[in-house]
Amino acid sequence: MYDSFTGKQFLTYIAALKKIETSLVESEVIRVSESVNLSGELNKKLGAYSGGMKQRLLAAAAIMGKPKLYLLWTSLHQGLIQKKE
Repeated sequence: MYDSFTGKQFLTYIAALKKIETSLVESEVIRVSESVNLSGELNKKLGAYSGGMKQRLLAAAAIMGKPKLYLLWTSLHQGLIQKKE
């Protein structure tokens, strides 16, 4: 269904669903995509993403909006999301 979306379009759509303020959407998309090492792939169509890239995109969607708590029910590779101090 979303294969025609780019990564950026998908994350922008998720931001709308999460009711993130419009003025913050672009910076939030950049923040979450950098967190999962996907920022260089945002202009590709989702249909061209590998399985691992799709998992990283979903991880980015999960952390969008800086939730206080999130659960990722999958076997993500350790170090996928880098903690920044």
